[in-house]
Amino acid sequence: MSARLEALQRSFARHLRAEGRSDRTVFISRQAMSFFSSRPKAQGRAAAVDELTRAAIREWLAHLSDINEASTVKTGYRGLFRFCGLLVDENQIPKNPLRTLRLPQPKIKPFRSFPTKTSYLCSRGARARSSVTEATRP
Repeated sequence: MSARLEALQRSFARHLRAEGRSDRTVFISRQAMSFFSSRPKAQGRAAAVDELTRAAIREWLAHLSDINEASTVKTGYRGLFRFCGLLVDENQIPKNPLRTLRLPQPKIKPFRSFPTKTSYLCSRGARARSSVTEATRP
């Protein structure tokens, strides 16, 4: 039976602290693991090392990119990459499944600009000033 991800998360946090990583880095890396672990649980499966496959990770990253900004997806990727690196070092998995996995391309969100009263007044003021300057020119 493979090891459960929750138990390995505590070991991973100790490993990061031993490397001198900040508390924030430890928190964010554990958070990425919690987010990944919640996916198999929601589908009725146990969150175990066996779930760390390229397909499962790709599906998780795609899900993250659908609901989050690109920076959040990258943070989750980096946390999971470090965790898988530790599992390789401890012979829990043969190789890091994220080694050749690329991040999903961020979806380009259209920029929406709504005219505001301030921008309208500013543009009117600029037109009024330009007409005054043109009228006063010799």
